Amino acid sequence: MGTTRQVSVPERRIPRQQRALAKVEVILEAGAQVLEAGGPAAFTTNRVAERAGVGVSTLYQYFDGKQAVLVALARRELDHHAAAVTQALSAALEGRASNGQRATEPDRLAIRALIEVYAARRNMRRIAFDTLVAAGLGQELARPVEAVAALLAGNDDALFPARLSPLRLFVLTSAMNGALAAAARGDAKHLATPAFEEELVSLVRAYAAEPGAPPSDI
Repeated sequence: MGTTRQVSVPERRIPRQQRALAKVEVILEAGAQVLEAGGPAAFTTNRVAERAGVGVSTLYQYFDGKQAVLVALARRELDHHAAAVTQALSAALEGRASNGQRATEPDRLAIRALIEVYAARRNMRRIAFDTLVAAGLGQELARPVEAVAALLAGNDDALFPARLSPLRLFVLTSAMNGALAAAARGDAKHLATPAFEEELVSLVRAYAAEPGAPPSDI
């Protein structure tokens, strides 16, 4: 069985100044719009540049072709995933800190935030993530899970009845991510329903409440 070869998808120029960062963001947003509307067949550097309102030569200052744009899009979406969930959890935890009470359903708030990001631009996200995997960079898909797990690990006394080991946190967050990804890849008939949210909340609470091995550093 063959292994996926990691290919090079460099950005030609690393943007550091605010103006350059803003231009890259405009290009990526244009790429997201082109990909969502027309799929991979419509995704060319010329169309992305035209949508962004820049010359194609400007696009090539930052990206080494359309695959590099797709990989950057995937990384941008992963950042959005992690930010949306950590923001929801942090808001619930900050509310708890201000009034001294247990956070009000922070697990549900995090799940709702995840559902919202998975429900938006499903076609674009699927294609961009497939490109990331094809480029041999599939391990990066775990970044949002790792970020959420780290936040949970630092606050699990407020979120769960008992401390969860890093291994159990990893399994729990990976299961959540897998269920959401599977729902988003299908016809998404479950994704935005209250019943789907409730099932994910039940999954989290049942797993967190289940007696397990003593906490460890695994």
